[in-house]
Amino acid sequence: MGIDPVPIDPNILNQLSQHEINVEYARKCLEANKHNHITATYFLLLKKHLKGGGESIADVRSPKYDPKVFLRRTYNLKDFTNTT
Repeated sequence: MGIDPVPIDPNILNQLSQHEINVEYARKCLEANKHNHITATYFLLLKKHLKGGGESIADVRSPKYDPKVFLRRTYNLKDFTNTT
């Protein structure tokens, strides 16, 4: 984390709605690199997904990770759904 945008997986982000978390607000918190219960929940869900053998465009350790995807600010997360 620093000057680069936070990689956000839209599939994990959408799972937040199952926990009664506003997805749009969660995206804003993640982009602002806030440290709160919403971003903690997102990262725990992401970690659980990865530990279970899942893949994610937000996994920086993956050989498929492409930081160029996150360099442009896309406010419509539907653009990301086809890149997984």
